Amino acid sequence: MSEQQVKSLKVIKIVTTMFWLSGFSLFLVSLFASGIKQGYLISISLSIMVSSILTFGFCIFIKIMEEASGKRRAVQRQHRSTSTFVYKKSPQLY
Repeated sequence: MSEQQVKSLKVIKIVTTMFWLSGFSLFLVSLFASGIKQGYLISISLSIMVSSILTFGFCIFIKIMEEASGKRRAVQRQHRSTSTFVYKKSPQLY
């Protein structure tokens, strides 16, 4: 992986961790809340935690796909540069 990919993964990891921790802390608060707010707080906190984990997974998937496509492009460039095939124009094209 390049340095830019590592930096972007660190940012994604930090943001995901912050949102997950905020969702978890809201979940802990909702355990002690009473009345009608308890149901709302639990659902909001769980949705924040799940969405942050899904976002992290999606971003990791995108980075893996970028790396795989970059390797494929590099292999294709190498094959093109080492190819011994010479293209000749066909007389039938004229």
